[in-house]
Amino acid sequence: MSEPTHRRLIILGSGPAGWTAAIYAARANLAPMVITGMQPGGQLTTTTDVENWPGGPEGLQGPDLMAQMQAHAERFGTEVVVDHIEKADLGSRPFRLEGSNTYTCDALIIATGASARYLGLPSEQAYLGRGVSACATCDGFFYRGQRVAVIGGGNTAVEEALYLSNICSKVILVHRRDALRAEKILQDRLFAKAKNGNVEILWNHTLEEVLGDDQGVTGMRVKSTVDGTTREIEVAGIFIAIGHQPNTALFEGQLAMKNGYIQVRSGTEGNATATSVPGVFAAGDVADHSLPPGDHLGGFGLHGRPGRGEIPRRPDVIPAVLAPGDHRFPPPEAALAEPDGLLAVGGRLDLPTLLAAYRAGIFPWFEDDRLPLWWSPARRAVLVPGRHHLSRSLRRRIRKGPWQITTDRRFEAVVAACAGPRRGVRGTWITPGMRRAYGELHRAGHAHSLECWLEGELVGGLYGVQVGGVFCGESMWSGVPDASKVAFVALSQTLAAAGFALIDCQLPSPHLERLGVETISRREFLAVLAKAGRWSLHWPSSEAFAEGLERLAQP
Repeated sequence: MSEPTHRRLIILGSGPAGWTAAIYAARANLAPMVITGMQPGGQLTTTTDVENWPGGPEGLQGPDLMAQMQAHAERFGTEVVVDHIEKADLGSRPFRLEGSNTYTCDALIIATGASARYLGLPSEQAYLGRGVSACATCDGFFYRGQRVAVIGGGNTAVEEALYLSNICSKVILVHRRDALRAEKILQDRLFAKAKNGNVEILWNHTLEEVLGDDQGVTGMRVKSTVDGTTREIEVAGIFIAIGHQPNTALFEGQLAMKNGYIQVRSGTEGNATATSVPGVFAAGDVADHSLPPGDHLGGFGLHGRPGRGEIPRRPDVIPAVLAPGDHRFPPPEAALAEPDGLLAVGGRLDLPTLLAAYRAGIFPWFEDDRLPLWWSPARRAVLVPGRHHLSRSLRRRIRKGPWQITTDRRFEAVVAACAGPRRGVRGTWITPGMRRAYGELHRAGHAHSLECWLEGELVGGLYGVQVGGVFCGESMWSGVPDASKVAFVALSQTLAAAGFALIDCQLPSPHLERLGVETISRREFLAVLAKAGRWSLHWPSSEAFAEGLERLAQP
């Protein structure tokens, strides 16, 4: 057995408290080692705007701030180790920590943060990951245009509701009291949404039971705290936002605690963060429950806290974090099982990052003023070109026409139309930031559009990104019935003739399945992409697509 790695000082946790501790310790020439834990960067890596960081610029994002903190700590010589400690022995010197490797230290700073708290309902646990979540940034993607509920009344709950209101048809905030506990500025934003938008506040109610079936959540039963009456409300997703609990189970029975929080000396006697074991210190959410997470980021010596705007996460939902400008994605196989396919958060929607993503079988989902999320689902919706299903009614529709298909003549118009309002769907994930990014891809020759014309009028189309012999579809649009179907089958017919191997449709839908789209495993998809993505194929011309459409009209 190899000897354990020994350091004078080890810091457990790489959130704001951990990095603050590392910076001060490194400047004191203590040569600290930071062991990152399961979620490098802490809960702030899932946050969007950080509005209470003194001197922070407008639009400061959580991952950006955490990357800056890590760089600051490393600049003074902090050693960073990616590991998760599963066992700690504080009963003898040196202190011993065991994870993938074994470590010993003379002094220890615990900055392991906190995790989202759940209600504890059996039905809540039964549907966890199938409609019940504690992370809107992670799972909001799956509820576009649907009704959802948020449970809670503090900052986290209001921020979740505001975030979801941009992508869901309706958000119902359920609060057990008749007043919110969130900051006034957040309340004002929520009330404005409730007055003019798609948010409803259900006062004086609690969640009594999550309702659902084999497919997942279908609704909720809520109970009035005034008269005890209950009622059922139809929703597709329920987001629990009732606070956090400290990640201190590792130290139970070894340190003095109160309600799960590590007790520290505090006060004015010095060594404010000292615990009941000499040489062990605690910083951040593991020791301070007096304020909600995020009321201050740095300060109070080694005391650091997650900032406002954090979004709570289940401890097992931990994607990789990309720093701005970083396009070195982890392997797609490392994507989370729940939410399915979430691989990374952060980075930028720029040309190098997008190309690196598509070439690796990864696609983004983005919202302005939010962090890009990068996905590689376990099952991929694809179509082998030429194997589309052409119903008799659609063939008759194509013959009746007169349809015309062109390519790359109105790229921006097609993307803008795809981003437009749709029946039953509120908002769009094709935001101005997304449109700018794909416009850049188009100008560089990587992104293409198909335009569908009827009697000289642009009535439909689609767009996506070419990676060698694979076309990665992004979105379709119909201004008249069947226009997107005509464009899609013309794409399939023409790419088959041009030698393309696959059309990537990302996620399945009934609409795509009726056109012949099937699902394959991530492994199968990546194998095809690895081979066909290196092919040197020219994108077909408008004339080639017109010929493909003519062949579709033939008996």
